[in-house]
Amino acid sequence: MKFEFCWEHRNCDKPCPVSESKTIFCWRIARTERLHHPDVCAKCTYRKNWFNGEYSLQEFIARHDRRRDQPQRKRILLVDDEPNFLYALEDTMHDNNYNCLTAIDGEEGLFFAREAVPDLIVTDVIMPKIDGYELCRKIKGDERTRHIPVIMVSARGMADDIARGRRAGSDAYLVKPLSPQALLERISSLLSGS
Repeated sequence: MKFEFCWEHRNCDKPCPVSESKTIFCWRIARTERLHHPDVCAKCTYRKNWFNGEYSLQEFIARHDRRRDQPQRKRILLVDDEPNFLYALEDTMHDNNYNCLTAIDGEEGLFFAREAVPDLIVTDVIMPKIDGYELCRKIKGDERTRHIPVIMVSARGMADDIARGRRAGSDAYLVKPLSPQALLERISSLLSGS
């Protein structure tokens, strides 16, 4: 699969074959496979500079953390392999005064959890590479990240699924279709230590 996606496409009015490709850009795989748009525009230079090794991983993460204009806001890591749900969730978080990082699978989610150490993680359960259960186990088993609250979100809502999430270490398990208000309330509760 070819991963191409311009993270700034909603803020850009230029015609762009990347934003029209309907596939999501995964910077980690794109860098490994050297896939990127050859004529990257000025608004996407953080990606080009990362490919060219012009700045560090932490600088890349800072640029990837979009709309980060208020650093005192809590940072939430969103992990889901469904782009439409991920973008809708990201907009909800931004509209409610949270900064966001987004990851498109469990492996990328684990990377960002370890490198950026967000204040809270919201993860899907069924994902490629590392599913939500394994992601949660790895986060809670790592000294650097075990303190981070994890909310699992899934269409699987049977008692066994919820129990499995609890055994993996999740702090909450919410069933899709998801009420944004219910998620925001749970986030607020976990961040406040309730």
